[in-house]
Amino acid sequence: MIRILQFQYAAVKNLIDQTILKEIAKSDKSSSIRKVAVQKISDISFLSKITEEEPDDSIRVTAVDKLTDQSTLIKIASNDNSELVRNTAVVKISDQSALIIIASNDNSELVRKCRAGK
Repeated sequence: MIRILQFQYAAVKNLIDQTILKEIAKSDKSSSIRKVAVQKISDISFLSKITEEEPDDSIRVTAVDKLTDQSTLIKIASNDNSELVRNTAVVKISDQSALIIIASNDNSELVRKCRAGK
């Protein structure tokens, strides 16, 4: 099984076809393979969808890392159920008033500290 995953990992790592990568990101059984696919996807709209639909926090973090749209990042920082995903979004937000609102409404010490560091 490990050899199969290593082979899949290498294959996905070398893919450039965005359509195939998107399909893998949506449907592969392995979260590590889905994550590799997300790392290679450049379609921002698709990545935003991943942040809403993907159950694995680490994959959502990978998608958030690639986003730049402030309103999308604010939405994620305000609503995601994962502290790690919210924190990843917060560090990319430049709107100070949005950060103040997020920090005042978030129970996570990590998110509040991140906001305070800006």
